Amino acid sequence: MAGLTATVFGSTGFLGRYVVNKLGRVGTAVVTPHRLYDEDNTRHLKLMGDLGMINAIPFHARDPDSIAAAVEKSDVVINLLGKQMKTRNFDYVGSNVEAVSNIAKVCKEVGVPKFVHVSALAASEDSPSEWLRCKAMGEAQVRNYYPDATILRPNVIYGEEDNFLNLMAKWTKIWGVIPLLGNGGNVLQPVYVDDVAECVRAAVFEEVHTGKTYELSGPESMSLYKTARWVQDTTWRKDRPVRCVPDL
Repeated sequence: MAGLTATVFGSTGFLGRYVVNKLGRVGTAVVTPHRLYDEDNTRHLKLMGDLGMINAIPFHARDPDSIAAAVEKSDVVINLLGKQMKTRNFDYVGSNVEAVSNIAKVCKEVGVPKFVHVSALAASEDSPSEWLRCKAMGEAQVRNYYPDATILRPNVIYGEEDNFLNLMAKWTKIWGVIPLLGNGGNVLQPVYVDDVAECVRAAVFEEVHTGKTYELSGPESMSLYKTARWVQDTTWRKDRPVRCVPDL
């Protein structure tokens, strides 16, 4: 038994399952908030801890009472929320700023002592990307309520269930081509999802990380075009083309 209770917002996402596994395997009681009527998406998480240690609870990012119910008994709250796309209910500001602000505010009000927030590399309020600007504003909201919060900024995350390499492989298989916006020359340092989850675990249990911001990148730099070609080589489709679409 680790003796801690942690609430993981975004636990049903790609990174979330790895974070819950890292915490559950060392005896941490984990609360896994989920959207209303969406409990089925948390069932696989129950296997990541002992009986009764992984507990799902419904919440809404715009309902302070439901947020409070999810965090009131927690020693640490980990926020992984933040969509890279607009949805019917949440635009970039709604999912990356408003939701983050609501969670941090309620956590402070109920007395949660520790907050860990996962943002994105290159988050800046001066960025030409609306998503990265909203990510930076979300960080500012976290620092407003928790000046000693630990903020992690990962590069592009890859893994078995990602929407990065798998999407390229899917396009190659179905359409026979991988379309890239621009010339594909932008350089990435993809980071493995389990390594990011290990950094979250360290931020929870090691006090030395309190109040710090970390940028998480993998060991190898690759252009987007080179990454696409690697996917085709790995999936035995070397003869398929990579099409660069002009960024208008």
